[in-house]
Amino acid sequence: MVKLSPFRIPLAPLNVMDYGTHADGVTNDADHFETAMDAAVAAGKRLWVPPGVYYFTTHLTPPNNLYMFGPGASARLIRYDDDSMSTPILFYIVSTSNVSLHRMALEGSTATANTSALLVKVGTSANPTLDALSFDKCYYGLKADSQCAGTNTGLQVLDCTAGADCQNPVYTSNTTGAYFRAPNFYAATYATNLATPHHFYIAGACDDITIDDAVLINGHAYSIQVYPSAAGNVTFNNLTLTNVTNGVAVYANNNPVTIDGFTGTSNRMGTDAPWFTFQSGATNVTVKNFTITGDPAAADYLIYVNAAGTGNLFQDGTITSSAYLGNTPPGCLLQNGGSLPTYSNVTVS
Repeated sequence: MVKLSPFRIPLAPLNVMDYGTHADGVTNDADHFETAMDAAVAAGKRLWVPPGVYYFTTHLTPPNNLYMFGPGASARLIRYDDDSMSTPILFYIVSTSNVSLHRMALEGSTATANTSALLVKVGTSANPTLDALSFDKCYYGLKADSQCAGTNTGLQVLDCTAGADCQNPVYTSNTTGAYFRAPNFYAATYATNLATPHHFYIAGACDDITIDDAVLINGHAYSIQVYPSAAGNVTFNNLTLTNVTNGVAVYANNNPVTIDGFTGTSNRMGTDAPWFTFQSGATNVTVKNFTITGDPAAADYLIYVNAAGTGNLFQDGTITSSAYLGNTPPGCLLQNGGSLPTYSNVTVS
């Protein structure tokens, strides 16, 4: 006899509006959200954020096991930033486990080069999930790094987007076992007072990072940086770069970096700009199944090598309108020594 499990109806969620929130885009709702989050976890229920504009002058500290969700773009959570503040944070997810945020629009309050809002800070936490969130008007969308010398594990970022005034959608360090699914990220096209905008900055002490089906648009510097040492086992599957000013830079990685499936096209590449940079001991980088449409007016090219290490490979790909066709290998500029990459079934024209 087959024993059927009983059907379970999920408990009705709590509603942040039942805890005094205003959702008027003017009044600080931080204390009301804190009360609602604690109540939801204590009751073992999810927390619903209905459509509205929620305004915060202090950060939110989600408790363990929080599941907060909204309807999408109509639930806007805005962190006040007057352009002179020191990293105003919206969600402060530090030393926690199993915090899940779903389907909300997260923003800073200004869209200038001086903004310093950090929308989601993750530090020394296990299994945080960010699902279908949007980031805009901020210096960082997500910053996952060390806190109290700890490590983040099990980070999942699923179907998130970043707007044209998000300067740096993702920064990670001290993070292992992270998964990004289908990020669709713009990055600001202007220089900022803090740093130049990237889409992904993968820094030290990162390992086992996977990014699938990423679409990265605009920006003002390298779209992706893997830097410095101790960052490795990074995999991009089906990566698309559009209208970027520089491509992918890898510095001094200790473990493999793999890009399998790459499409690049841009009319914003800087003059004499590379799609890939291997520098300062970069080793074991593999780029395969790539198609790059170069811009003849920009004289962009495939790969810049500056004191790179060994084991770097380009396999099964093409680039058109590349500069440095006469170099060996073609489309490659070598400076300050280092090992040249290997080409396998690569066409440079």
